[in-house]
Amino acid sequence: MEGSYIPLEWLQSTTKPQEKRVYVNAGLVTMLPFGNEWFVDLYVTYKYGITLFGKDPKQLIRQVDIKNVRKASKKNLLEEWAPKLKKPNLFTHPRYDSSHLQAYAILTMCRMLHIAKFDNLVSKKEASSWVKMNYKQWASLIEKAERWKQGIKLNKREKTKSFIKFVINEITDKK
Repeated sequence: MEGSYIPLEWLQSTTKPQEKRVYVNAGLVTMLPFGNEWFVDLYVTYKYGITLFGKDPKQLIRQVDIKNVRKASKKNLLEEWAPKLKKPNLFTHPRYDSSHLQAYAILTMCRMLHIAKFDNLVSKKEASSWVKMNYKQWASLIEKAERWKQGIKLNKREKTKSFIKFVINEITDKK
């Protein structure tokens, strides 16, 4: 399970908070700053959020323009992912296995590529289907990421790095 505790007043601003937030993931509770995902999270919550208790998300959150989501996604790609390509331990993390990180990277790249081309944000599953149809050279890698489950070895580090580079080039050459 993954989630963040976000004070109500933060939701009423489309400016990324500077304060750290409570973040729960991989069984740990930590304090982390928001990255460029802030705009994506607000957009998704506003557009698709479901109320379990309390007010509708549209009453709590200002609508985020899809253009800001696209900018944040591109910024994340260039500021977060591109520098990681230079690290020899790109797919090494104490709480996640390498295969998990590779699958995550592949499916995230699909979503980033889709948002760069269209005025909507879709699920990673929808984005990966679109990428497989339009960039067939990556279909096999994406299918492996889609089928990945805990305990399965992906062993596609170099191919995943190549896919990240491809997405960076596609997005920076076209936009």
